[in-house]
Amino acid sequence: MDPNILFNYEWTEIGKSLTFLWISALCVIIASGHILLGHVILPSLVESYNLPKFIQKQRIPLYLVSAVFYGAAMWFLIQFIIGSKDVIALFWNDFLI
Repeated sequence: MDPNILFNYEWTEIGKSLTFLWISALCVIIASGHILLGHVILPSLVESYNLPKFIQKQRIPLYLVSAVFYGAAMWFLIQFIIGSKDVIALFWNDFLI
């Protein structure tokens, strides 16, 4: 079974869905960077006396920012799944193949 021909509307919807996927990936990368900074790099630099001790207090905001970005990534991923299901159904009616 071949898929139907894609028209401008379908390509536009595919583009929107892929935008959600790329934004989700970007949010995961940003959140992972904040986790790495707050959980590994800052404590290491403080213990080696390259940074003052009060910088340790900045770990909590870094964790909060990473939690927000992980939440945003989940939201964008859910939007991708919802949007791609609708657009794929326009030209491919069997999801299990």
